[in-house]
Amino acid sequence: MGAKMVMRMGEFDVAVIGAGISGLAASSLLGKSILIEKLHRAGGTSYSFKREGCMFLTGPLGFSYPELVRSLLSRFSVYTRFRRKSYRIKAGEIDFRIDSLDVVERELKRLFPHQDVERAIEDIRRAIGLLSNRFFWRGRFFEIDFDRIGNGVLNSLRPANFEPDLEKTPSAKEFFSEYIDNEILLNILSALGPKDSEQSLASCILMWNIIDKGIWYPEIGFKGIIDGMAADLKAKIVKNTAVRSIESGDKFRIETSRGVYFADKLISCMDPLKLSEILDVRVKSLEDLKPGGSTLTVYCLTDMKADSDHILYYPSLDESNNLSENRFYDKEIEITFLHNLSDEFCPGSVMIRAAMDYDEFKFESKEEYNEFKKQVSEELVEVVKAVNIDKIKIVDSSTPITYEVWGGRYRGSVAGWDWSDAYPRCLVETDIPGLYVAGLYSFSIPLFGGFPTSLLSGFMAAELALNG
Repeated sequence: MGAKMVMRMGEFDVAVIGAGISGLAASSLLGKSILIEKLHRAGGTSYSFKREGCMFLTGPLGFSYPELVRSLLSRFSVYTRFRRKSYRIKAGEIDFRIDSLDVVERELKRLFPHQDVERAIEDIRRAIGLLSNRFFWRGRFFEIDFDRIGNGVLNSLRPANFEPDLEKTPSAKEFFSEYIDNEILLNILSALGPKDSEQSLASCILMWNIIDKGIWYPEIGFKGIIDGMAADLKAKIVKNTAVRSIESGDKFRIETSRGVYFADKLISCMDPLKLSEILDVRVKSLEDLKPGGSTLTVYCLTDMKADSDHILYYPSLDESNNLSENRFYDKEIEITFLHNLSDEFCPGSVMIRAAMDYDEFKFESKEEYNEFKKQVSEELVEVVKAVNIDKIKIVDSSTPITYEVWGGRYRGSVAGWDWSDAYPRCLVETDIPGLYVAGLYSFSIPLFGGFPTSLLSGFMAAELALNG
């Protein structure tokens, strides 16, 4: 038999794979380009969906750096106001709102009067001053001048007078343990939770910087942002088109479910580990990336009223919770009261999320998978009832398989503060000529948080493609 015929779909200056937030940002700057998306819509996981007439979020629950986001979105003529979310940590006697470093310092001094909390917060503030807005790229550190971001990401970069010893950077826990000896306080300072963490000091400091700046929710919602960006797009976009393989060379040959596209340059907004499975060459600059863990997210309706928008709950430290046999008892559980954020959500709409391993959801049959999904969703809801959430109805759930299929994430990986890199490294520009990456994993540590970093990386990748 002869070789299988594959339809030639066209040649472009730049091809962008993935119409999430970074892909839309990249495509907005490009002329003769094509944006390839495997789903029926743009947005990736930065979107929303409806169940039983109520809106729920598929991915981000908010973002930091609202002024940066506002500046970048203005390039799409997308304008919105932002509302700051309130966070609370609940772990038995440890129960306080995380509104700012000032509040955190006050509450930790109250809870741990014999520990040097003041020194820890001073060290965090000092480190924020050194690390904020800085990343390693092209053999040196750069910082972003936000006053110039409107002129382009590359134009906003300037060399940073910053030369740390990359070989002698301790983990966050090692750093604070020099003068803090309470294990729970060590873990809170290191990773915002009473459980052990190996997070790097840089990730820890950037985490506290984001918390101090606040987590914000857009008035028009994430769907409103995505729809506004997509409507303003001038690039050719093809949806319902899966990329099967990519070959590098004088041009990139991109084989899809529709046919073959050719491009001089390529911006991949795919998960890097997914990219490595379909690309014909190794990308050395991405080989050290480690995928994050995945989660189970349960979407519910309840009649509970909450004084915080978002709760980080630790059942094992809650003396009123006696469900020690529950699989989620020893985990951190995120509870988000969506109806507090915006009128777009139904009264009583809640998201409950906890880490779960991808392999736990691998079954031979769809029936087995659905039964297990139902079981663990009910178990997760049961363990949070001690937070005065009683009357609750499950309307749907997302599993690691959901995030793999709909989000294109390797083994369903999602963002989380567990990065171990010594400093943020910019990975947008790869060692393969003409190949750029954008999205959540375009920096080894998302220094502005997931959404702003993805947005910025899309613009940066496009600028490099145009200037390279």
